[in-house]
Amino acid sequence: MNTKATSISTYNEIKNNGHLSAKRFQVYDLFYEFGNMTGSQVSKIYKSRFPSSKTSETIRNRITELVKMKVVDELGTTSCEDSGREVTLYGLNDNLPIKLELPKTMHQKKMDLLETITAFGKKHINRVYASNKEMRSDLGVIYRMVNEITK
Repeated sequence: MNTKATSISTYNEIKNNGHLSAKRFQVYDLFYEFGNMTGSQVSKIYKSRFPSSKTSETIRNRITELVKMKVVDELGTTSCEDSGREVTLYGLNDNLPIKLELPKTMHQKKMDLLETITAFGKKHINRVYASNKEMRSDLGVIYRMVNEITK
């Protein structure tokens, strides 16, 4: 058990209070038990414990999320046992996780863009270009085109 970087109280806080999803916690737990590892090492252990698990890439995605959540650190590089190439070595720290910012969906991006077009129109057309019907018309065309993208 690796208690040097992560205290038992932090581990128990994360485990008992649902700070991580089940899949993320499974990966976090492996770091806690085995210490610093590469993505490949985590993947091998994970697959041996959870034989029906997904691909190595999926497991590495969980590691990336744990890094973004500030509970796993990139410690530097080490030589990969399998390929001999330099790969990232990861390890736990004593932080509680921060909320993971999820990427915006296509719909959210579209809505942000439509909001921006509307704000531009209100700011500029109504003030400076009130008599410029062509610009107003062009913005309306852009708005409708963007709105049609994800229908």
